[in-house]
Amino acid sequence: GMTVRLLRCFVYLLGSIFIIILIFNEQSVHNIPTSTTQIYTPKKPDVQTISSDKSYIPKVKSRSVLKLNKALTCPPPDPGSIATFSYPFMCVGVPLFVAFFGNYFPFVDFIDSTQQTLVLSLYQIRHSITIPTAISKMKSLRYFSVHKSTLNLLPSEIGLLTNLEIISFTEISYFGSLPSEIGLLSSLTTLLLGGVYMPFVPSEIAKLTNLNTFHLYNSVVRASIPTEMILLTHLTSFRFSDAKLTGTCHSEFGRLVNLSTFFIDSNSMFGPIPSEIGLLTKLTDLRFHSSRYFGVIPSELGLLKELLTLDGGYNNLSGTIPTEIGQCVKLTHLGLNSNSIEGTIPSELGLTALTAIFFSNNKLSGSLPSELCNLSNLREFVFFFNRFVGVIPSQLGRLKSLESVYIEDNLLSGTVPSEIGLLFADVRVGGNRLSGTIPKEIKENKIIKFGCDYSGLDDPSCKSSIVFVTKLGVSYFIAGMVFIGLAIFFIAIVAFLITKHRNNEIIKATNYKFGLVTLFGFFLMCLSIIPYGFSLLENTDQYTRDVACSAFPYFVLNGVTIVLSGIIARNYPLWRVFDNAKLRVISIKSSDLFKPIAVSVLITITGAILLSKDSTAHSDYGCQNDTSLYKYTLTFVCCYIASLGVVAAWLCFKIRNVPAKYNSTQDVAKATYILVAFGSAMVITAAASSNPITLFLTVLLAVLVAVGSFVILIYVKKIYDLASQQQENIFFWASDDASSK
Repeated sequence: GMTVRLLRCFVYLLGSIFIIILIFNEQSVHNIPTSTTQIYTPKKPDVQTISSDKSYIPKVKSRSVLKLNKALTCPPPDPGSIATFSYPFMCVGVPLFVAFFGNYFPFVDFIDSTQQTLVLSLYQIRHSITIPTAISKMKSLRYFSVHKSTLNLLPSEIGLLTNLEIISFTEISYFGSLPSEIGLLSSLTTLLLGGVYMPFVPSEIAKLTNLNTFHLYNSVVRASIPTEMILLTHLTSFRFSDAKLTGTCHSEFGRLVNLSTFFIDSNSMFGPIPSEIGLLTKLTDLRFHSSRYFGVIPSELGLLKELLTLDGGYNNLSGTIPTEIGQCVKLTHLGLNSNSIEGTIPSELGLTALTAIFFSNNKLSGSLPSELCNLSNLREFVFFFNRFVGVIPSQLGRLKSLESVYIEDNLLSGTVPSEIGLLFADVRVGGNRLSGTIPKEIKENKIIKFGCDYSGLDDPSCKSSIVFVTKLGVSYFIAGMVFIGLAIFFIAIVAFLITKHRNNEIIKATNYKFGLVTLFGFFLMCLSIIPYGFSLLENTDQYTRDVACSAFPYFVLNGVTIVLSGIIARNYPLWRVFDNAKLRVISIKSSDLFKPIAVSVLITITGAILLSKDSTAHSDYGCQNDTSLYKYTLTFVCCYIASLGVVAAWLCFKIRNVPAKYNSTQDVAKATYILVAFGSAMVITAAASSNPITLFLTVLLAVLVAVGSFVILIYVKKIYDLASQQQENIFFWASDDASSK
């Protein structure tokens, strides 16, 4: 219509204005900030020389292509940056051009006219990019960047770009392996790969002897790091983060003595941390968190005198904290949270440069060292979920730079020192054994955030009801598992009996297939308690907790969906039969039971996939998650299951007067009402309480009540009737035999 035509004319007008500016406004194209040109300076010729001296610009027929070449010839970003790059304005010319004119990039024509281009930067190209073999003509290319685009397989001819110094493929979608010819790029110094899905890391990269920066992150590799990487002796920055890597951390990495940054975190790598890392004396940043490393923390880490950041949280590390870490005098960030570390905190850790200490979710004991209260630069003091005893040090009030003090869920006693009221921080002391009241200095402090729930303090602002606020104890876990085991055994026995007697008229009245489907749904609901219980156990490592939190949504959501959709699939045809005013012929088949169930389960599985993907144990216990994707998906799935519950209850109400001999309708209705009621109570409790233990107990109770009511009201009653019928038959047979005699 007219609106579409006007919109199209507006787009063409903007595109024309952009081309005119690109062709005639050379000054704006070459207006490069001085701070940007200093980031990267090629040897001969440099970028500023090209901008000022037109003799370096190749003569081409198309002036517009020439201007496009200038737009691409811009300084690259800082190779050390691993986040979103900031490009100068003139580098944004290509995506605007592509967005306005056909959504494609004229690569072949571009290469033929830009053989002396130093920098090629493709940013947010809408359609997938195919690098042609003709790219080998760009002999002068030194910087090749693709950002926020889809990149097809690289041609082997990329190995002919012997002057290429930097490859930056960040936030891309690339499926397939890298060509082995990448090992021919003898001048390459920086290789950044983000968003790559490939089967392995090419060992040919080890031939890049000038490589000093190698980053592989936010990717999927599912392979181990090649041992050939130890040949890259010039490496200063090595980052393999969140790449789904497997295998162990090789002790040979100790040969990369020039490393200053070493990231091997957020993978599926396992094994001990090699003591040879202590040979990397130039290290300033060492991170191996969120993986499956186990064993003790090597004392050789104390040899890293230049170390600023040490992050080994969310692993299976055990043993004690080495006192040698106190020799890392420049250390500013120390993270060893969510492990199984025992013992006390060494007094040697009173490092004046420390700004953040994360020791939460371990088995540390003893008192809080007074040496930690002298760290004037400390901003984050995170020690919750341990076994610390004693009193809260009053010296904490002297640390004016503190922003977070998390010491809840320990065994601390005594009163809260009034000096805490001098802080402008978030202070949490809940879950301890404190006494007394909140000091007036804290109440008068309008900036401090003070959390004291279940701390033992006598104050109205502190919750004091008896609630399990610590991690789930082994005894409670075992008790819960016993109840779940009995429920599963009960379900199995009932399923066996109704299958064995499926041809009996009593069992036929409810449809044994409906019974098996319903029992299978309750079986999944019972199984969901097991992984969620594991996520709350004290000794559960991070990897097991992540797996448990990923499995929990699949079991519980699909179990509830199968039960409710099965009720709907069973009752809907029955409602149509008995509410058939026009007396139409309606056929009911047992196979029709599975079609709506399959559709409902498919919808729920989609939500469960999104939930399990983002339902890792980001908190230090339980499966809490605050991401927007998790919240929206959880809201959608809950609303969808709630709608199934409403429809199931409504159908049960509509056919409440159907005689029981036809389909056990009244028993199914009663069980459905109980199921929906307890399900609603569970959701309300989960929304009102942020305590995972409360949620665990609520889910456990709801599942047991739902299973018990449904099975007892429908199938136990029928099995009893079946047994009574068999007893009557035996009596009649005995009477017949006696009379015949």
